Amino acid sequence: MTRPRAARALTLEQTDDLLQYLEERLDSGECDGTTRHVEEYLRSRGLNVPVTLAWLRHLGAWCDCEVWMNVW
Repeated sequence: MTRPRAARALTLEQTDDLLQYLEERLDSGECDGTTRHVEEYLRSRGLNVPVTLAWLRHLGAWCDCEVWMNVW
C-alpha cells in the first residue's frame, strides 16, 4: 500500500530559501535537535508554522539538520 503524498506546505522557491537559511545557521554550530531555525524562518516570513512542521515531519525531518538533509 502506498502512502499518500502530503500537500506541499512551501513552494519550491520557499523550500530553497529555507534550505539556504538553514545552511547558514548550521554552518556556525551544531544542530541542537530542534526545529528552532526552521520556526524562526517560518515566523519571519508569516508562514504557517504548525502546518509546515507537520509536512516536514511527514518527509522525515524532525530537527533543523534533518530538514536540511532530507528536504531537497
